Amino acid sequence: MSDQPGIAVRNKGQAIGAATNISLSPNGGSFSVTNQPIIVDVPAGAAATGTILTVQEISNTSPGSIGPAFRISTNTELNAPVTINYSYRDLLDSIGINPECTLSLSVQDSIGVWWMHTGRTINLAQQVVSIGLRAGDVALVTPVKLTPAFSTLRPRSEIELEAVGTIVIAPQTDICDFFRTGASPVAMTEEYLLDPALADRWILLAEGEGIGTLQPNGSSAVYKTADFELPEINPATILFYMKSSPKPLSAKVFVQTDVTGLSIWIGNTQYLFNDAQVELGMDNDGSMGMSWEGSDGMGSMTWKQNATGTYSWNEENTMFLFEPTGISPQQAFQSFFNDGRTVSSGDIIITKAGSVGQKISGTLLIQEAGRTNTESGNGEYLGSSKLVGTFNLMRDF
Repeated sequence: MSDQPGIAVRNKGQAIGAATNISLSPNGGSFSVTNQPIIVDVPAGAAATGTILTVQEISNTSPGSIGPAFRISTNTELNAPVTINYSYRDLLDSIGINPECTLSLSVQDSIGVWWMHTGRTINLAQQVVSIGLRAGDVALVTPVKLTPAFSTLRPRSEIELEAVGTIVIAPQTDICDFFRTGASPVAMTEEYLLDPALADRWILLAEGEGIGTLQPNGSSAVYKTADFELPEINPATILFYMKSSPKPLSAKVFVQTDVTGLSIWIGNTQYLFNDAQVELGMDNDGSMGMSWEGSDGMGSMTWKQNATGTYSWNEENTMFLFEPTGISPQQAFQSFFNDGRTVSSGDIIITKAGSVGQKISGTLLIQEAGRTNTESGNGEYLGSSKLVGTFNLMRDF
């Protein structure tokens, strides 16, 4: 990202997929493009009989772009511009809270500069931006935005948001004025961090214990999610106000529940236990242990110590026992095979270790989990099966 904005000169976009060819007549008409957010309105008299208008999706090289770009061309010169209507309805997650001051269309010139059209029209009810155009490459753009516009975080994590520009914006500039005056097109720049002198305030819109914290620093800010709780209004909305503009930029952060629990696979069958069904902590001898019980069965597992690393199954402190439900006859699976006389190959891999209240994560593999019939009463050995599992659990003690 540039420290100072310079005019961006970009390569032409490359064609993507098949083009749409529209046959025009002197009567004009309105033409939609299948599976694309483009409608072309052709005024009467703009085209001669036999004119073909082509809409081709292209790779988007415009600064500040949102969504796909398109190349508009005709086989004969038009008598008047057509109107390109670009729907942003499906792109709202990438657009600020105030599209009438932050949304336009840009058109690329012959030397590669993209020009944002300030004289565009916008229909807020239909969520469409429009410009007149005879031919050219066109893209939906914003001259200023918070980035990332939409993000997903887990509890106890953070993200940096930046207010960036793609046109020259001097201090005391009201972004809305670019569109109120309907001035000439504005050359778009390389993306750059806005001058901190433009910054007025940052606001975090969220409620509840899971609101998190927002730490502003001029034109950037860091949003940190709460340790465990989710915000009551989710996604949380973050607003950035510039000193001279009454309309804020916005970004949304969705806080996703931390995936927790124990998952065990035996063949194609998965057994799940949520965090509340598992007890996990340190035993008196310093080894780690967990036990679980739920509708999918019950079991226990131990490993040597509370540290990341690989722990192979053994006869002392790294062992596994699981009795799932729904199997006939009822069976117990363990980290021994050969009728309990041989330790299976495989291991527990701890990828994250922690103290009480923190998460412990890892995977487990038992290449030959011995199966014992627990229904017959005589401990009949039934052979072995491969068993794999993953866990991400809160340490309880």
